[in-house]
Amino acid sequence: MKNFSNDLYLLLKKQMSFLGKCVSLTIVYFSFYQSSVKAQAVSQPAQIAWGRYFDDTISDSDFAKEDLGERIYYYLNDVFIVGRSKSDTLGFANCDGSYSGGSGDAFVASYNPSCQKYNWIRYFGSSASTEYAYCAALDRVGDQTWIYIAGEVNGTKKQVNIAGQACVGGCSSVFQTTNNDKWDGFIAKYNAVTGQLVRWTFFGGIGRDQILGIAVDTISHKVYFNGYTESPAWLNYSSYSFTPFKSDLSGVGDMFIGCLDSCLNTLQYFSYYGGNNSDRGHDIQIIYKNAARYLILSGTTESSTGIVPPGSNYYDNTYGGGTDGKSPDAFMLIWNIKNLSNNPDWSTYFGGSAADRGRGTDITRNYDIYWTGQTQSSPDNSGTFSPTSNAYQPQKNLGIDCFLTKFHISSFNPVTVSLDFFTYFGGEKDDFAKSVRAFHSNNSADGRDSVAIAGLTYSADLPSKDSTAYFLSKSINGNNNENKRDAFIAVLTNDPANPTANQKLSSFMYLGGENDETDIKQNDVLVQKSYNPGLESGPNGSLFIIYSTKGIKTKKNGNIPIEYSAFHCPAGGCNSQNSIQPDAYFAQVYPFPQRFIPSQCLAGKMENATSGNELINFYPVPFSNYTILNINLNEDKDADVVIYDILGNIVIHKNLSLYAGDNKINLDFSDYAKGVYLSRINLAGKIYENKIIKQ
Repeated sequence: MKNFSNDLYLLLKKQMSFLGKCVSLTIVYFSFYQSSVKAQAVSQPAQIAWGRYFDDTISDSDFAKEDLGERIYYYLNDVFIVGRSKSDTLGFANCDGSYSGGSGDAFVASYNPSCQKYNWIRYFGSSASTEYAYCAALDRVGDQTWIYIAGEVNGTKKQVNIAGQACVGGCSSVFQTTNNDKWDGFIAKYNAVTGQLVRWTFFGGIGRDQILGIAVDTISHKVYFNGYTESPAWLNYSSYSFTPFKSDLSGVGDMFIGCLDSCLNTLQYFSYYGGNNSDRGHDIQIIYKNAARYLILSGTTESSTGIVPPGSNYYDNTYGGGTDGKSPDAFMLIWNIKNLSNNPDWSTYFGGSAADRGRGTDITRNYDIYWTGQTQSSPDNSGTFSPTSNAYQPQKNLGIDCFLTKFHISSFNPVTVSLDFFTYFGGEKDDFAKSVRAFHSNNSADGRDSVAIAGLTYSADLPSKDSTAYFLSKSINGNNNENKRDAFIAVLTNDPANPTANQKLSSFMYLGGENDETDIKQNDVLVQKSYNPGLESGPNGSLFIIYSTKGIKTKKNGNIPIEYSAFHCPAGGCNSQNSIQPDAYFAQVYPFPQRFIPSQCLAGKMENATSGNELINFYPVPFSNYTILNINLNEDKDADVVIYDILGNIVIHKNLSLYAGDNKINLDFSDYAKGVYLSRINLAGKIYENKIIKQ
């Protein structure tokens, strides 16, 4: 047998620098590894593991002002959040990331959930405008990790006093250095490790422009985005190498679709999309299939035309809201990125005769598309807007309910899509779903059995009476008073062994205090300034959530401590509801009991190997019980994965059929000792070796 111990020693010696300053190692030659951190498996109850208000470390920060949390992301052991803040009064220097004032700045922050501390916080904005970051996307190129944030710049005058620019790096200038109107979109690129602003660009014409969704193609590293525009044609298409699907605005406003290179310099694609009224794109995702990539776009439309083109594939090609534009439908598109000048590969309206709004989506590697939003429509007679037989809630309650669907792509040639399930979710009052994530607890293979949604609710009766479910908090607002909205997380589960059985509400919790977890009132009028809560899948069967709160009191919902003691009160105190400004609040939640070794506070990074367009990495490294093998490919390939222990014994062996794009494989080391392991991955004849460490 080959002596793998020497290989491990050489790898360990070569790559010690990745462990950082927080780790202490004791190595006896190359025979074994021992961490100075003693980690033991714990039984994690269903609960909020931790929660935190948005703040920073600057001593003169004014936390009494408004902070809105929008979206949350988990990537390589860190949490990233975006939103808008008024929480500081520092001077502005373009590219330095300090707060600039105006009516608020966009913010992006990186947070270490194991160490319970911020890695960095950055502001984006100017003193003459209001900036809002609605979304973000992360990408890794070689050993560099980037985060792109996007949103809007809303100035008090046409020309704001900032200019898009390339701050560092070898790329040339950015796509749009000046705004065309007082309300433009923007995209900014940061180093995700250091928080350094690398470059940023305006994006928009002479009307209102917002970027609400963003995604990065992990193969080409191009940046795709969508949103809402009221700007008529502002590009000279003859100057570009693409043909737009739709070259100009129609109706009040359209969704737009854009693509820039990773330098935010070259426009790769742009098109309007919509019909005779108003159409807004809220979310964008990318599906990888062999060498092809498909955009998944969702949103809300008030147009009876222009969403489902004649002759295209569809689920429902009929607008349910009539012709007056007062009762919008949700909509979704599936579109091959090489075919964006022609009709979408698949499109659909989704809604009944009343108002329906599409919000977040999530995609599994089985090509399931989870989609959520809110609806006032009862089931229709056509059957296209009727809950499936396995629905958790087959009938709508009064007012506004959430909707949750799963569409499945069974073929890409042509694109063939079926509705696997559709259910209402709501109570006696109004409920608004915003985000969705395919969810699985530890050791579940692909998350097909469960799905989590997050939103806002006035309803006190959302928890079911199923005694087998987990209810982390049953009392809305902590006092069962329905006059304020709480955030919520609900997990619905299907029985894979009995797919015709009704869905089950397997976990539920209210999140919030006695005041609003919601949007903001101005002069007693509710004004929607955000689309939160945002939801993200976390490690070890957890979820991350972010929302805006006016909660001010430490209390317990059931057995769940809600951490409101750190709320930032205005100078006059928190006794007056009218004087309280919202804070952004984010937390890690375990919807179900779990058993795992918790991550230690380590300043490690992932192990990776690259070759051309391929990237293979493990994260977290070091790990406790579980690590994820991520393999990014530019085409479908088979892989043979073998993990050896220090003595050269095979402990894990997997034969995998992988797809183009990111493939995430959960590896369970709970039955194996702490120490150093060697992975050898045969990928279409190429051998990749990595050293990984269980602590």
